[in-house]
Order: sequence, then C-alpha cells, then structure tokens
Amino acid sequence: MAAPNIKIPVMLIHNKDDNQIPVENSYLLENALQKNPQNQFYYFQFKKETHGEFPDDFVLRVKEFLK
Repeated sequence: MAAPNIKIPVMLIHNKDDNQIPVENSYLLENALQKNPQNQFYYFQFKKETHGEFPDDFVLRVKEFLK
C-alpha cells in the first residue's frame, strides 16, 4: 500500500453508517497513514449520516483543513 509514502496532507472523511462503502476501509487507510509519523492526516468520522450525507459543520471542517 502506498499510503505510508504520501507526503501531502490527507483528509479522511467517512460516515459510520455508510451503506455503500464499509467504514472499515477508512480504518485500513488510517492505519496505513499512521505508519509514517511524518504524514499529516485528519480523520473525521460522522456518526449519524449515511453515504453522501454530511453534518452541519462539514464545510467548516473542510475549510479549516484547506487553510
């Protein structure tokens, strides 16, 4: 997996109740990113939303990440 070699900031976003993509996929990517201590990544998991739904503070989180 190439994730440990990524050298740019990564924002992971996943809905816990996603009915199309298992949340375990984001756990695998998160674990791979953690293998390189120089990686900068931000993981947000939403609890109530399903695939394609976002909480009210979603846009604020993305804007903060992009600063």
